[in-house]
Amino acid sequence: MEKRIYHIRVLGRLWMPMCKAAAEKQIEAGRGPFQREIDLESDATELTDLADYLSCNTGDFSSILDFEIEREIIETEKTEMGYTQKHDFATIRPWESEEAEMDFMDCMYPIDE
Repeated sequence: MEKRIYHIRVLGRLWMPMCKAAAEKQIEAGRGPFQREIDLESDATELTDLADYLSCNTGDFSSILDFEIEREIIETEKTEMGYTQKHDFATIRPWESEEAEMDFMDCMYPIDE
């Protein structure tokens, strides 16, 4: 059995106050009530479906400046001793710029001065 979870890290501008902010989202591929249908035929269609989801579900952001998507595939196998899980991670959409990644980190994990 295979399960796909997408970890999305977003850098954008809030509606009010108009400033940079960051958020993390997790989406599970599937057809259940808390899952999202994602075309897994190719990496390009998979990424397009995720970008479409993100453009329609920005929440408190007035605009998205940059984002990163990491795919986690969890394979569960039944063995003689029970069940085992294998986790495979891959970045399917990296940050467009290193500056955006650093801004994301600054927003998510600020340093108290």
